Amino acid sequence: MSQLETTINNYFENRSEVKLDSVQEELRHAITDVINGLDSGELRVAEKQNNSWTVHQWIKKAVLLSFAINGNKPIDGGFTSYFDKVPQKFSGLSEDEFNRIGARVVPPALARQGSYIAPGVV
Repeated sequence: MSQLETTINNYFENRSEVKLDSVQEELRHAITDVINGLDSGELRVAEKQNNSWTVHQWIKKAVLLSFAINGNKPIDGGFTSYFDKVPQKFSGLSEDEFNRIGARVVPPALARQGSYIAPGVV
């Protein structure tokens, strides 16, 4: 078990003590690392292994903990507004950044930070 997995599991065991207004830096960093891993495709909540699906519970727990440590914020969606805890993946990206992703993002596409978008996806 990795240190990251251990940290997430320990905080999840004591999740009733995790409060929006007093988040431990260790937890914030651990959740950020997991969300970034999901965002890049390095981590997956579930994956097919040997013809069956495996759910990585500790990653699922990290996502659930992220909801506990982040409050809802208004998000400008151009033609509409949102009120969510998770930042939008494509918010404020430049043309070069979109080109690096290698995917087409067509209106009214919406993806949250932590969602993996593979190159070539439309």
